[in-house]
Amino acid sequence: MVSSRPDQEFAGWSQFSVFKAKALTLSQACSLVDKLPYDEELKTKFIGDIKDGLFEKHQSFLSNPLLLSIMLLTYGHSADIPNKLSIFYNQAYEALFQRHDAMKGAYQRDKLTNLDIQDFARIFSAFSVQTYDKRIFSFSSSDAIKFLEKSKNIVNVKFDPQAYLTDALQAVCLLVEEGLFITFSHRSFQEFFTAKFINDSKPENQKKLIN
Repeated sequence: MVSSRPDQEFAGWSQFSVFKAKALTLSQACSLVDKLPYDEELKTKFIGDIKDGLFEKHQSFLSNPLLLSIMLLTYGHSADIPNKLSIFYNQAYEALFQRHDAMKGAYQRDKLTNLDIQDFARIFSAFSVQTYDKRIFSFSSSDAIKFLEKSKNIVNVKFDPQAYLTDALQAVCLLVEEGLFITFSHRSFQEFFTAKFINDSKPENQKKLIN
């Protein structure tokens, strides 16, 4: 059995069958948190909060194994889940960019781009606002590259779009590959980074962007 993110390389593994994980139930989410290699005291507190209403409040996140682990990282950063979504998504992004692989011991997934956390976010914000404006939530790899090429001009940062796309899929996990198409790991990431792009824009451009 091989556990992995979706990857087209597996299409050639003719002797294997591909299965996808179903959404976690409350008890399964607690069980998964209990098995993760993380601080035992924090896990116990996190599981208690999950049972006390956190699961119902953030079910779309906590029923997804990847996003559940990200939320635990975010929880470990502040011992709480912020009520303000902007703070939570900032912390979730930091967890994805910096701390996600920390749960895997010494293993660190190399990034093909040498971008810092702020520039990576600026590019993803430009990418998100383009797709959100066109109501595009699922796209091909070639279309993603086109949006990233436009993002280079928008944020004025030099980077290789193909390398960035690979990092967004494999190292930072903001995007996921599903068959021939790419989607956001969670729809709300697209919304958050779109809002971030508008918020960080010049005041004279904000009204136009909001409209």
